[in-house]
Amino acid sequence: MFDLVRYATPHIPKGGCIINVGSIQAYDPSYEILDYATTKAAIVGFTKGLADRLIEKGIRVNAVAVNQ
Repeated sequence: MFDLVRYATPHIPKGGCIINVGSIQAYDPSYEILDYATTKAAIVGFTKGLADRLIEKGIRVNAVAVNQ
């Protein structure tokens, strides 16, 4: 994710958007899939930090989360 954002950001115009895929597991992790939940929590944290960083360039960063 880090490299993808690093290389893609110069090509995203003002008003563009990056959308990451999170999960409800980031907020309510299940023990049986703790590795998955941990990676999804990292994606949510990455998304929040990136959003703060890129708003100055007019690029929105969001995450969608699915509860299955």
